[in-house]
Amino acid sequence: MTLAELRALCERATPGPWRVQYTGNFIGELHHRPDLRVIVDHRENFSCSGSDLDFIAAARTWLPALIEVAEAAKETERLATPHHEWKLRAEAHGRLIAALARLDEMERT
Repeated sequence: MTLAELRALCERATPGPWRVQYTGNFIGELHHRPDLRVIVDHRENFSCSGSDLDFIAAARTWLPALIEVAEAAKETERLATPHHEWKLRAEAHGRLIAALARLDEMERT
């Protein structure tokens, strides 16, 4: 799967951030807002563990930011050759720094 395909998956999905909430008789509720929930009921024959739900929620929340970093890093590397003008290299480097700063901010919240 390419970064473009991953980005398209993210764009088609319900916006994040998502989180998992463990309650009562349920393995968890995977949701991103109070009015929309995906409920996983352990009484049904559904093989999804709490760890699976945690992964799904984290991937939906973090994948777009990680794609930004990967794309910015690839662009910075591509423009690192001498024949590209300094302004393009600086802009690509700026996008990489901004994407990394977004990751840092997400880690703090």
